[in-house]
Amino acid sequence: MTDAILRQWTILEMIPREPATITTSEIHRRLSDGDYEVTLRTIQRDLLKLEEIFPLRQAPGFGTEKIWYWPRTAKGLSVPGMAPQAALAFKLVDEYLRPLLPKSTLSALAPYLETAEGVLAQAGIPALARWPEKVSIIPRGQPLLPPELDENVLAVVYEALFRERRFHAHYRPAHNPEGRDYVFNPLGLVFRDGVIYLVTALWDYPDIKQFALHRMDQAELLDEPVKAVEGFDLDGYIRRHAFEYPVADEPAEMDLELLLQPALARHLEETRLSLDQLTATEPDGRVRLTATVANTAQLRWWLLGFGNGVEVVKPAELNLELLAASRREPNDGSSEPSTRDMQPTDAATQLTLAEEIMNDHRDVLSKLAQ
Repeated sequence: MTDAILRQWTILEMIPREPATITTSEIHRRLSDGDYEVTLRTIQRDLLKLEEIFPLRQAPGFGTEKIWYWPRTAKGLSVPGMAPQAALAFKLVDEYLRPLLPKSTLSALAPYLETAEGVLAQAGIPALARWPEKVSIIPRGQPLLPPELDENVLAVVYEALFRERRFHAHYRPAHNPEGRDYVFNPLGLVFRDGVIYLVTALWDYPDIKQFALHRMDQAELLDEPVKAVEGFDLDGYIRRHAFEYPVADEPAEMDLELLLQPALARHLEETRLSLDQLTATEPDGRVRLTATVANTAQLRWWLLGFGNGVEVVKPAELNLELLAASRREPNDGSSEPSTRDMQPTDAATQLTLAEEIMNDHRDVLSKLAQ
């Protein structure tokens, strides 16, 4: 009896969820490879018994062969049962990772997510069931509603990445609403402040570019494999500040020196700009900060956002850049212009400009400094 229970449990684990299937003969072969001495006829009887207890489905295969599968909506089967702590983990996965997962993966997780809901409801541990109500993730900066996204585009992009295939789509850059068609060689997705960016090459070119998915439509999966870009690694690409938009034709890093208002300085002492950051209080009460930072457009936008709360001391060229970008004349009458004369509202102008040009004219970012 024990052998029969173990065998039947093993059979249940072998049967996949639709659209995948498995034949009776394949189950027999796998059991035989696992040292189960059993006939094909015994397995057929086992399957019929299991079908009476569990929501298994069968369909005709080739010839007299039967194929077996679990329906999509069948609850996940696990022994021992799902622990409340595991159920909580599935609940948080559903809440926070849903936008990151392909639909096919979400479909596979659906039975477990449903089971998790039931476990939390019946666990008799109110504090555990209420935990998702006590934690949250919020974006930094001004809250913005995510842009509307074509669901078909998202499905095609996920499928292309998952199956490592190219796809064709129409793309409309911010500066060209009519847009044009591209063949994408997808390499990765990056989620940033409600916007999903595709990191990709185009056709057979090796150049890496970024495209916002909400500007894409008419996506169609192609029966062509992705062409690998030599040396590309998504994490390495991000670590090299690609999403902070390095300034072209300039050193990758700079020695930054700022004079800060005390409140801002306290914030940056808690969340440092770099490991080598140093601060010292000046006689006028402001705080002098030095740090080695990446030389990026993101740094410039960030500094512009503080307006007269920050003064760039070094590099002097950066001070002049930001003053020019603010499109204002110095208001103190001195011959040495300073970033103290800039207003934070100018940061929005810079962000809008950069958003329009970042995908198709990356080199134009350097013009922010002119």
